[in-house]
Amino acid sequence: MRQILHIFRKDARHFWPYAAVVAGLTAMLAYLDPQTTPFYHPWSASQIVEVLHIVLVLAWWFTIAAVVHDETPAGDRQFWLTRPYSRLSIVAAKALFVLVFLTLPLVAADCVILSAKGFAPLALAPAMLWRQCAIAAVLLVPPFAFAALTRDLRQFVLAVLLIAVALSAATEFDVDYTHGSMLLRGLAPSLPFGELWRAWDFWQDALWPAGFLLLAVWQYARRRTVAGRCLAAACLLLTFLPNPWSSLAASLALGKSAAAAGAYPGVRIEFVAGRHYDGPSSSDVILSGQGNEEKEQVRIPIQALGRDADLLDVYPVSVAIVPPAGEPWHAGWTMPGRDWMVLRFDSPTLQRLSAGRVTLHAVFDVVVDETVSSVRFRPSSLWHTVPGLGAVKMEWLYGEYPYLIRRMPLRRDVAKWRYTAETPGGAVVHREENGSGVTGPLDFALSPVNEFAGMANGRYGARLPPGAEIVFTVKRPIAAIRRDLVIPDLRLADYIVR
Repeated sequence: MRQILHIFRKDARHFWPYAAVVAGLTAMLAYLDPQTTPFYHPWSASQIVEVLHIVLVLAWWFTIAAVVHDETPAGDRQFWLTRPYSRLSIVAAKALFVLVFLTLPLVAADCVILSAKGFAPLALAPAMLWRQCAIAAVLLVPPFAFAALTRDLRQFVLAVLLIAVALSAATEFDVDYTHGSMLLRGLAPSLPFGELWRAWDFWQDALWPAGFLLLAVWQYARRRTVAGRCLAAACLLLTFLPNPWSSLAASLALGKSAAAAGAYPGVRIEFVAGRHYDGPSSSDVILSGQGNEEKEQVRIPIQALGRDADLLDVYPVSVAIVPPAGEPWHAGWTMPGRDWMVLRFDSPTLQRLSAGRVTLHAVFDVVVDETVSSVRFRPSSLWHTVPGLGAVKMEWLYGEYPYLIRRMPLRRDVAKWRYTAETPGGAVVHREENGSGVTGPLDFALSPVNEFAGMANGRYGARLPPGAEIVFTVKRPIAAIRRDLVIPDLRLADYIVR
């Protein structure tokens, strides 16, 4: 312990200018973040805060590189190799420096921002701890590992550029939304370890940073720089591969959904032959076949029965249309909805399939929800607490256009919510809800409070009727069940949207 504190004090004396820059940037963030707004205004506090997020992360990385390179394990000419230094003490001292001069200032800034935006930091202590662990895993551990594998700042900058290119390419490659993880998005909260069992998040948010942490410790222990760099490159290449845990997690989800099916035997999906399309719906389901550029729409009316429709989310996992002759048409991965399946075809395919009667086979993942809270209020600029989400209020842009502002502490938009704008007589003027609402546990934004704005009436320039009320409801998924739908003898031509 004495050696750890000795190295820590030495680093504090040598690198106090780096720590001072980080503290100054964090203080600016704590001052400006409470002044941000979800509306876009050039050169506003929101724009400055976005830039500060990037600059602060870069300051973290350069500080980590400078501290680690002072006793770098890469190379063979370091002075500390001839001293009775414990390598474990060096790693612990560097980690202590990061904790004291990088993490603790951010915790203090979080407390200031949360308090300024109406939330009690002590009540959110577990979420704050989880947030700091997540930020450390994603933004602090990888640069620490790459600093341990490089000899100087030039090599470190090159490594960071390679990381940026690899992550950008992985984002474009987009291996996240595989069919095998469809059930997980709805069922994740009821699986072991919660959202960490969501297929891609479990791999990217947990195993990937853990690999870099072990790599840094291994580099200090063995000082095998070439082998360590090869392992780091392998970790980056794994970003491009489909998640090897998805089949295991999917099998767990399927087993869970099979058990849930017995608890909700009445929930089913039916074809509603007599319904005709009369305009867009907020719960449309949109599917598209692969490789179709010019598309035409066919809307198949469906209905979820056996439970309150507001507590069911319908995800078509796959759809197949089988004609009497010729090749079947397949589609998968779509947005959730309850009223329609919107199939999109290129013109030749639609002409072929609509020439006669076909059979439609659809597999649905139905997510069953339960209500967490519901708040009814008159539109006003006062914040209304919504348990399970945060707070909401009305704001009028330019003094005319009503917007509903959602404020969520220490999370992304993880809650499932729905709001309706109703007239005094109970007629719905506008209704809006998010999708599955189930996202990964990490939030790359450094702001501890996220704010979003949406038009309260759904149409730009339209006003709410006098006396209108807003009903804001928060839900959470409790089960996911599979449902199949077969529509024989279907005439697609009857459901083409002209």
